[in-house]
Amino acid sequence: MVTGRLEVVEEVQGRGVPAWGYALGGPKVGSGPGASSKGALWLNLPVAGQRVERLLLSIGVFTDRETRPPISWKLVVDGVSVSRELRPQFMVETDDGYYMKAIYDVKPVLAGRVVRQESHKILVFRDAVHPIRIADALLYARFENEKARYSVSYYTGAVAMEPGDHYKVDANLGRGFGGKRTAGVLVHSPYHDSAFELVAGGSKPERAVGQGAHYIEASFSYTGSPVPVYLKYIDPGFKFYPRIAVLTEVIAAEILAPAPEPRLYIESVEAEGSKITVRGVVENVGDDVLDSTMLVVLALGARLARKTLPPVEPGGKAEFTLEFDVSRLPIRPSRASIRLIWRRLGETRLVSSEVEIPANGPS
Repeated sequence: MVTGRLEVVEEVQGRGVPAWGYALGGPKVGSGPGASSKGALWLNLPVAGQRVERLLLSIGVFTDRETRPPISWKLVVDGVSVSRELRPQFMVETDDGYYMKAIYDVKPVLAGRVVRQESHKILVFRDAVHPIRIADALLYARFENEKARYSVSYYTGAVAMEPGDHYKVDANLGRGFGGKRTAGVLVHSPYHDSAFELVAGGSKPERAVGQGAHYIEASFSYTGSPVPVYLKYIDPGFKFYPRIAVLTEVIAAEILAPAPEPRLYIESVEAEGSKITVRGVVENVGDDVLDSTMLVVLALGARLARKTLPPVEPGGKAEFTLEFDVSRLPIRPSRASIRLIWRRLGETRLVSSEVEIPANGPS
């Protein structure tokens, strides 16, 4: 039987880019046995613009049956105290206690930081006999970007589910405009054999199995609205304990944003004994700046060299030279892989090129 609810936090369309990052699982916080008065976790939020329109932080915790909302704690993010709670805390009963979710408006205190850095540290302080266990944290932002378009529906809260239950959200994304459409859910699984399936807009089912927290994401091409987003808690056909799962976040979005498109060209490979020199060019044929970019050399499973590239503007090029020594490998490799790795809206991407390593002398 499904109990609890998710509520709409954002349901907007416009110019810009929504982005979110999350952390799953954390320590016990409190003064009781097995707990510490301070607990920490880290999350990464992709930097997608130079100005923030909306910035929200949600925190979920598990508690024993003696703890009731509102939770008494102190929350510090990147060294700044957070206290602007957006709405009353959500709560659902679990097998041995409660799950509680709180959401904060952190734009006034953190907007400057999220346009400068991707990594963020969250500290939770609690001085109480009954500890809480940090379950999840999610940082959600909408960045201004006149070159990009978005539509997003963000729901948060707490929904308790038993095997065989499903929960549906009808996400309003409006009519499609050719962007990438995805839906993601955050669910806490109670048992090592628990399984879940996510279907969004008629997508193929995306599955997660196992105990602990899961972020499940599905891509879909359906351009109608609303978009049905279903999470099903699979019934295995036998009894087990604990049984109650908790669904706490749903985000559906369509994003059409300019993007870099790198090309990797190898111009020469030269050898002088065991020392190898590779020269080449990276060209950006996309419509956005290529940055946060690294070149890595791999051979026989070992990383032999790495180099960070400067930003490359659309239509621009960057020449590079990679020098490495193969003498520390057990045998002299005949080939090496040159990989160009970059990050885009939180995703790590790469292109690679295989090169032959000369026995000696220029290639």
